[in-house]
Amino acid sequence: MQEEQKETAAGSPVASFQTRRDKPIEVMSLQEKFIELRRQIPRIEKGQHSEEVPYKFAKIDDVWRAITPTMNELGVNFDIIQEENAQIKTMNTQHGGLMFLYESDLTMRWTNADNEDDTDEAQTHAIAWNDDPAKAKGSAWTYAIKYYLFEKFSIDMGETDPDMKGKPSAQTASQPVRNAAGNQQSQQGNKTAQSGQNGAEKKLTAAQLDRMYRKAQDAGLSKEQTDGRINYLYSKKPADMTRAEYDDICKRMDDTARELRNGGNRQ
Repeated sequence: MQEEQKETAAGSPVASFQTRRDKPIEVMSLQEKFIELRRQIPRIEKGQHSEEVPYKFAKIDDVWRAITPTMNELGVNFDIIQEENAQIKTMNTQHGGLMFLYESDLTMRWTNADNEDDTDEAQTHAIAWNDDPAKAKGSAWTYAIKYYLFEKFSIDMGETDPDMKGKPSAQTASQPVRNAAGNQQSQQGNKTAQSGQNGAEKKLTAAQLDRMYRKAQDAGLSKEQTDGRINYLYSKKPADMTRAEYDDICKRMDDTARELRNGGNRQ
């Protein structure tokens, strides 16, 4: 019976982790378990979740379905331990309706179940709007956690982002890509510096950046949130964007502000 149990265990996910790491799961650190989690996450297939949007995307349920089994095998827990600076604002729409903008700062904690003193904490800013205040909060939490997990475990989000429609093409903007080590780097298509046709591109002016931040305010985003969005999309600081990237982010802000004025709900 014991030999049969050992044979069964050898084919389990736990046994495969032990063999590859040459280390029992029970003595692995939380950071080592993160590495195993990242290795084991399957490719997440995006689906057409709504007829209202013309693109496919992954929902938070898809992400949890992908990572929870491996979290259980490795003994890793995830919790939201604190919410701070929560506020909700009301906005009148163009058609006389009322929209609620919710935002807060979330503190998340990962815990190694085999050593509860071994933890890792991170913070993220949650923001979303809806015509129902409870749904605005739910959307803010869901969106913030989903994209935190995407970045944490290098999950490929493909070509579309359900929050920001019309992601720039390789010909107009840099795309975040992963190198062999799992790090993000910027890859630009038809980059002027590579072609040598237009020479060095001019830096954005302070007036241009101020204009962009005013557009961000109209879209319900703070300066910090805008900087984070630029880093996510282009892996750059705002002042280092190309003119094509600057035009693209301004258009995104305009589209978001227009959607808010018209009473549209963000998915």
